[in-house]
Amino acid sequence: MASHSTARKMLLAAMAVVAACMLVPYGMWLIYPFDLVGTFIHEAGHALAAVVTGGSVEQFVIRLDTSGYVSYRGGVRLIATPAGYLASVVVGAALLVAGTQATRVRTALWSTAGGLLIVTAFFSGYGASLLAFGAFVSGLLMCSYARTSGSQAQAALHSTAITSPRRPARSWSRRLALFAGLALMGGALAYMFITGGLLAWAVGGLMALVLWSVAAYAPPRWQQGTVIFLGVQLALDGLNSILTLWTLTRSGHAHNDAATMAGLTGLPAEVWAVAWGLLSLLVIAGALRHYGRRSQTPFDGASGTV
Repeated sequence: MASHSTARKMLLAAMAVVAACMLVPYGMWLIYPFDLVGTFIHEAGHALAAVVTGGSVEQFVIRLDTSGYVSYRGGVRLIATPAGYLASVVVGAALLVAGTQATRVRTALWSTAGGLLIVTAFFSGYGASLLAFGAFVSGLLMCSYARTSGSQAQAALHSTAITSPRRPARSWSRRLALFAGLALMGGALAYMFITGGLLAWAVGGLMALVLWSVAAYAPPRWQQGTVIFLGVQLALDGLNSILTLWTLTRSGHAHNDAATMAGLTGLPAEVWAVAWGLLSLLVIAGALRHYGRRSQTPFDGASGTV
């Protein structure tokens, strides 16, 4: 039975690792994939807020330098604009809370993976991203069908080789399915590359696959550690992004979310940067309080159940 201090130890270890990677030269490369996930969730916050308030997303792009942007039409900009910076912190805090209880860890992994897939399917890229996502999945299924049918045909050939010298006819349907599947997958990837959504697809899809694999196959301790580490990474990444925003606003940079809010409300951009930073600290502090109250719930490491 796990000690009641396991969650706190994992929390401290995760905070030490992430902080060290942020402070040590070139250390950010060690958590670079998670920085991309942080950017993905930041932009997802803008996109979801725009849709919820009646708008529509036109473009969702992630860049290799961990920057990104979302273009949307309609919606309430007073809500959609701050949603990006707060999304990473809120998701990170939610994962930190989930990491304190055994009954929530696997649910958190499934939910996060599902959310990443939904955002990837509906928003990544430009325009008909859902259609491209459907084409890619359809192509993958066609290739899988062609491979399965080929294996069955090969098995049938071996089983009849002794009694029948005649080779079975080649399956043109299998070849057609293979070529059509490859064409659909290639077309979808080319479309996403041209529209700038290929990296967003990769980040959302691969991280969803990783989280799904951890939820399905990893031991309970690994599941708990993954949830806590990802929560710490997203929370600190959100705070670091707000600190960068503060630096930009102080230097007079006019193209950022705080400047947009200043234009919408008349309040200085610095006010919005400070307000988002303070709100983020309150959210994280509220999540950390759970580690003093609820980390005593044990994991059944022997049976693998929660």
